[in-house]
Amino acid sequence: MDAPAWVHRWPMLAAPLLATALVAAQDGGPIVITQETPLELIHLEDIRAAFEFFGSLREDRVERPGAASVTDREQLFREVFELRSGGFIGHPNLIELDLLGRLQLEQRDVDLESTDRVGRNPEDINEFDVSGLILREGTLPVTLYARRTQTLIDRQFADTLDATTTEYGARMTLRSETMPSFFTYYHREQDQTSSLAGSDFNVDQHTVEWQTQLALDEDQRLDWDYSYDDVQESGDLRLGNTFERHDGVLTHTLDFGEKKRSDLRSTVHVVHETGRFPIDRIRVDERLRLRPTERLEYQLDYTFDQQDRPEARQDLHRGVAGIRHRLFDSLITNARAGASVFEIAETGFTSDQRFGNIDLDYTKLVPSGRLAATAAVNYNWQEDDGAGERQITDQVEVFGLSGVVTLIGRRIDPDSIVVTDAAGVQLFREGFDYLVIPFEERVELRRVLGGDISDGAVVLVDYRIGPEPANTTETTGLGFTLRYDIEDGPLRGLALYMRYLHQDQDRRGDPGLGPAADAEDWTFGAEYDLANLSLLGEWRRRDSDLSPFEVTRLEARYAERLGPKSQLTFSALYRTQTDLDTDDRTSTTTISGRWREQLDRSLTASLYVLWRQEDDRRGFDSEGFEQEIDLRWRYRQLELYATLNTSFLDTETADTDFLTFRFGLRREF
Repeated sequence: MDAPAWVHRWPMLAAPLLATALVAAQDGGPIVITQETPLELIHLEDIRAAFEFFGSLREDRVERPGAASVTDREQLFREVFELRSGGFIGHPNLIELDLLGRLQLEQRDVDLESTDRVGRNPEDINEFDVSGLILREGTLPVTLYARRTQTLIDRQFADTLDATTTEYGARMTLRSETMPSFFTYYHREQDQTSSLAGSDFNVDQHTVEWQTQLALDEDQRLDWDYSYDDVQESGDLRLGNTFERHDGVLTHTLDFGEKKRSDLRSTVHVVHETGRFPIDRIRVDERLRLRPTERLEYQLDYTFDQQDRPEARQDLHRGVAGIRHRLFDSLITNARAGASVFEIAETGFTSDQRFGNIDLDYTKLVPSGRLAATAAVNYNWQEDDGAGERQITDQVEVFGLSGVVTLIGRRIDPDSIVVTDAAGVQLFREGFDYLVIPFEERVELRRVLGGDISDGAVVLVDYRIGPEPANTTETTGLGFTLRYDIEDGPLRGLALYMRYLHQDQDRRGDPGLGPAADAEDWTFGAEYDLANLSLLGEWRRRDSDLSPFEVTRLEARYAERLGPKSQLTFSALYRTQTDLDTDDRTSTTTISGRWREQLDRSLTASLYVLWRQEDDRRGFDSEGFEQEIDLRWRYRQLELYATLNTSFLDTETADTDFLTFRFGLRREF
């Protein structure tokens, strides 16, 4: 069998590690072995043992219109013996040990109607977490480690996943005043299995990481950050992806001027990735910041970004000059002006852009509080010669409380959208993890309840913007904000605010060109903080020829400490958005609460409830409810625990119910 590709590249990856090790050897530094601890072949200490019995009862039911209900049942029992110890080989400063091992005997009975599987599956499971720190007091300490864990992952409004992770690797630290460095290699295998079809996920990953900081002198330094990944991804209802990725960033920083207030920062970022989404990318950033005084700052930025994909190569040149002035502590003025050129070699497409803006930020103490105001004017001129597509790569987005991510832009190709986790490894699935809802000037990504994207998850989004006819677009904008925070008197904690934006756009070109994005945008809101209660109410309306909408948002948060070891939290959110062109409305209501109580010195109880409802006139209605009750009793070295988790999720395509009951005892020795 052929070795994986990363093995053949290991000599290339190991070369810089060897070079750095030689530098460490030149730095010197003795290996410290004192006489206070005698040399021993192997020494173990603080040996601890534990026994645990764990049980889990699960029932998942799915009902779809026009089909019989499908129920999956599972009974799981585990007996776990755990042994933990510390120690060393030879001497604590030679090889320091941290050892943890678990032997699990598992009995699993399943009756899965979704896969037509019935039976018992006894299994021996080994879990471990062992590490050895070599030469901990030396210049080049090395940690070798290996770990394997198997856990149950509860997902919001979804079934539970069995997750197994096996990882082994090495970490090396170079302790040097001139070139501190960190090196890591690990191999990780992740398996997530669901009793329901379509949720299995498997990743086999080899990774090498290298970070170094080199102090050239007292005023300048080099920072190097490199990673290599060899990843194989597969799973039910997923398109497999096998890829290699090299990602390196080199940064040079120079501090100069009076009191070293000014600096020049140069960065080169190189990416090479294969697989389903291959790309070669190089990005160069130059930033010059001049601060002749504490209140005045000039900044010059230049960016070159080249992305080479099989279908096309695109180049971006962008330059920006800015000035920032602080008048006393109350008024800050910012001004920026710049230009960019974007080109696609294969089609000859070119887009020229000129832009500038001025904004003022003013803060003033007023009776009973503080007034903050901003005003901004911006101008943008752009000329496109048409017939070009633009690729957006690794755009960072967050699925917040609304569960919606909005991509702004005309002619976004919905079929080109790719969503991954923040590490760029796990590929999420359209229709199962998120929905794509296109509009004329934007595309919305809606998180699917019960999918693999969690609430508040940070994701990376790739997409293409399709070609438009040749055009020249000129946009001017004017906006301002006001905010009044009341800090004294009976209304202390109340804040009132408003935002306004007016945009005029002139588009000239082919008759097939889309309409201008003239817009007027108003937002009014109020916040109120009273002791443990926080309230927010906001209304926003955007009038435009392209996708006008109206949004209302209401939030409430409450936190109360009922005692030294007792806490109650509550939150509620209501958000509704109406498309003013089609009168389509989407409403989301989320209510959650958590209570934790230390009933006595030994017994702790907690309760968590969550209800979420989405109403959408386009057919994406859903309602979910989840609750969890947890009891834990501990007396000396004995612990008893029980957890009941129930949830349901009703959508237009299926109704699902999930129940999990876990219980167990643990005795430490």
